[in-house]
Amino acid sequence: MKPGAVSPRVLILTSVFSHGLAAAAFPPLGWSPLVLVALAPWFYLLGQPATERGVLRAFLLGQGLYGFFRLGWLGGLAGAPEAGWAGTAILTVIYVLIAWPVGWGFRRIWRRRPESLIWAAPLAFAANDALRTWATGGLAWHDFGYALADWPLLIQSADWGRVFPLTLWVVAGNVVLGEAWAGFRGRCRGRRWALHAVGWGLATGVLLGYGAWREADLRAQYREGPLVIGAQPAITQEKKLQKIGRAGEFEIMMDLLRQGTAEAGLADLYVLPETSFFTADETNRPPSRRRGLPLVDLLNRPFRYGGRRVDVRAAFQNLFKAGEERVSSRSPRIVLGLVQFEPGRGEVVEANRAVLVDTTGDRLRVLDHYDKRRLVPFGEYLPFKDTFFGKDLEDYVTRTAGYRPAQTPGERDVLWDVAPGGPRFAVNICFEIVFPEDFVRAREAGADFVLNISNDGWYDDSGERELVHAQTRFRAVENRRSVVRLSNTGISAIIGPLGEEVAVVEKGGKRLSVRGALVGRPPLLPRGVGPFPTAIWAPWVVLAAFLAAVAGVPTGKSRSRPEL
Repeated sequence: MKPGAVSPRVLILTSVFSHGLAAAAFPPLGWSPLVLVALAPWFYLLGQPATERGVLRAFLLGQGLYGFFRLGWLGGLAGAPEAGWAGTAILTVIYVLIAWPVGWGFRRIWRRRPESLIWAAPLAFAANDALRTWATGGLAWHDFGYALADWPLLIQSADWGRVFPLTLWVVAGNVVLGEAWAGFRGRCRGRRWALHAVGWGLATGVLLGYGAWREADLRAQYREGPLVIGAQPAITQEKKLQKIGRAGEFEIMMDLLRQGTAEAGLADLYVLPETSFFTADETNRPPSRRRGLPLVDLLNRPFRYGGRRVDVRAAFQNLFKAGEERVSSRSPRIVLGLVQFEPGRGEVVEANRAVLVDTTGDRLRVLDHYDKRRLVPFGEYLPFKDTFFGKDLEDYVTRTAGYRPAQTPGERDVLWDVAPGGPRFAVNICFEIVFPEDFVRAREAGADFVLNISNDGWYDDSGERELVHAQTRFRAVENRRSVVRLSNTGISAIIGPLGEEVAVVEKGGKRLSVRGALVGRPPLLPRGVGPFPTAIWAPWVVLAAFLAAVAGVPTGKSRSRPEL
């Protein structure tokens, strides 16, 4: 090792420290400003002229630790923490494997063009985020830029580049800080890092200026949306799986809807969370094997559940009569989340479903339904069901989770009217909030806003729900459409097209695991207003740029490393 060289051990330990600090910028700690400085110590070492070895190992171990911390919410899996931590460990290994080609490419650029750290590092981290998200089917919802979800002016860039402009900006800022530290210690030429600092400052001004312009421009085009009232009942997952108390839970949700109606008047749309309604069974199985009644009977006929008498139609009719307007003058629509069984091709189909219910007339009538298209692996379906260990895996999940993971994915999107001729909204369920392309399809189909119903009770008070809330804000900005997200245990909120919180369920300053009614009107923009086309291709542009940078470096031995 050359005199004055940074040892691989020091480089690796610094990388682990820096990536761990970056993880603290995300929930559950949520110290978002840390992401602006966390990587600077590592980049400081990378800028030293004698540093040569350990870069790839440092990158991989740092990414592994960062991934493990960010996936720690899986360990809070209700009823099966051992399965959650096992999943965390497996996914961490997968994250490291995904990061390996990116780390190799980054090291290749850095060795041959050491002066390129200011652009190679941001590009490598953004490319790693894009590759990881694609390879894990959307699970990687903690890209660096997501730490800044609460910074309204900065997140406006999501409508032309998704999360990637912020990731590039954050990492570049860390490089500048590392170079500034080196300059302060006399180990970096003042002109170079000063130029980089000026460039980063100009980029900051552009992002803030763009955000201010978009806020002013779009707010001027806002129009008031329909009144939405939803129930956040805060039912623990253990109670949900018992099912015997479902009648009592329905009464809790109706009480919350009544509270919302008393506060704001009769809503245009009433919403209950994912799988919160009674299970419907449309099969021809013997009564002793049925999981529930047909949906039309659940909606319109009194029945007994767990020793309680339930009359869904009467409950909603009484709710409407308590509003400021008569039912005859305006009939609200209802979105219910439930599990529904029905006959399929030689087997029973189990669907995680949202149904749109019309209240016109004396009966509740189902207008349409949406089945969740993107199922949670190992939770709602088994990826390795047909392998030799598939049966054992299914038995384990059934035993620990309390139900059989054998749901059937939906095959179509939906676009529903709040009222005939009124605003239109798309629907997705829970996990689907992390897929930007689903929201692109909804906007292109003509949705005025998007409704997401969810049940996050699986993860107790872990950081999962804040992470999903950050995703919700980005989905709204990326498509310039309001997102109404109603979750069983929170965070339930109406997010406007600028990523702002229009309404949120909160009690005593707490948003998680509290009961309350979500009441508000999602702001609407003209249907012609949307993101720039670059937002759709942003991850592929980042990956292509990184591959081009790696391919463009000269082959052969590394060039001498001039002092930076």
